[in-house]
Amino acid sequence: YGRSDLFLKLEVFKKSFLAIGIILGLQFGVIGLVWSSVIVSIISLLINTYYSSKLIHYTTKRQLLDMLPILLLASLTFLLMYYSVYLFIDYSDIVQIAFASLAGITFYLLINSFFKTSPLYDLLTIIKNRKL
Repeated sequence: YGRSDLFLKLEVFKKSFLAIGIILGLQFGVIGLVWSSVIVSIISLLINTYYSSKLIHYTTKRQLLDMLPILLLASLTFLLMYYSVYLFIDYSDIVQIAFASLAGITFYLLINSFFKTSPLYDLLTIIKNRKL
């Protein structure tokens, strides 16, 4: 809608908020940085969805409901990867990471192809139509 002024203001605000989050998170080490990143991301999401609901009448609730299947699949993939590490507890970290990654990627692709989700097919279309 040509609202680059609003976009600039929002980005400056969000980046300032991110800087504050980094400063506060640093006091608690790496875990503090991770949690501050999560919190800033959620707040940024809410800010973005609020203004998009004002401009294009696409409510925050509707946007979150549209994201729910993706979040559910990502959560299931995370749980599978997290607990699959325990199958190889006696092996090296590299083996655990490799197995968890392979299990996660396989599960994610199988579920996406089973339900024929749009993001997977959009990605495959982009890759197929890409000019080298």
